This record gives sequence, structure tokens and C-alpha cells, in this order.
Amino acid sequence: MKIKKYDIDLTITYTLTPSLRIFGGLKGQGYEYNLTTRYYSYSMGIILDETSQEVTSRSLGPGVGMSYTMLLSQTTFISISASIIYMDTVMKDQILEEAYHTLGGNSMLSLFYRPTGSPVTISAGFRMQYLKHYFRPEDSKPEDTISKEDSSMHNQRDLFYGLMFTAVYSFEI
Repeated sequence: MKIKKYDIDLTITYTLTPSLRIFGGLKGQGYEYNLTTRYYSYSMGIILDETSQEVTSRSLGPGVGMSYTMLLSQTTFISISASIIYMDTVMKDQILEEAYHTLGGNSMLSLFYRPTGSPVTISAGFRMQYLKHYFRPEDSKPEDTISKEDSSMHNQRDLFYGLMFTAVYSFEI
């Protein structure tokens, strides 16, 4: 199965001290994948049938968090941050549209480099995102056809982690 993940964050940061910042913003993410099911006859050793369905998932919502930064040199610093997220999620295939409340958080540890006088900061680090989905039958379609037990993601967890590389353009208002 090939899965495409999309992720975007729009954030506004407020500096409390040179090392401590709080931030809030909007998070959006999505998945696209093709789910293929094959029905085998083990006694005959052949595929009897194969079905394929396109599935998309879109999530959007607010997040808030805090970061701590430690200066290593004039142009290099390390930062750790954590945030909490709430998103409305809609998962669609050819027949159903399932709605979810999605709650979770992000944490990051990054090394940053910002050349003197440049508005651009480049970073590399590690990021982990944990989300849990809660089914909303009242917003799912067709109505009254999906129960919590039959929903595809109710009480399911989404754990995403790995290395990240970013470039950020900063300006003051």
C-alpha cells in the first residue's frame, strides 16, 4: 500500500524571554491511499477476486504550544518544543464519509542555523506526532449507517515520527 501524507502548519509565535516562546496556530494534514483487498482460494492457489478503493483523510484545527531555545553560538542554536492539537477529521471512500474529533500533540528537538542578518533559518531535527481519533456519528454520511464499533478509526492512534528538515522565513510585526 502506498500512502501519501500532507502536513502544513501556520504558526504565530510570541517571545516571553529570549529562550522561551509560546505559539498558536492552525494545523492541516491529509492522507491519500489506495486500499486493495484480494480474496484467495488457498486450495486452488489463485486469486478469486480483487477490490480496490481510494481513501482520503483531511484534518484541520488549532494547536498551541511552547518552545525553549538554547544558543550554542551566534548563528547556531538548539530548540525543544511541545504542542497540543485538536482537529476535525473527515475520512472518505467511494461509499462512506466518516467524521472524527482528533486530539494529540507534537514534540520536536531541532538544531537551527541562521546566518547573521538573514531572515531565513534552516533546521534539522526529530519530530514526533501522536493523534487519537474519536468517531462523530452525527457528522458521518450516510447517517445512521455507521456505529462507533464499525467506524474505521474510532479509538485508533496515529503515530508519526522521524527526521525533519525545514526552512523558515521570519519577520517582525
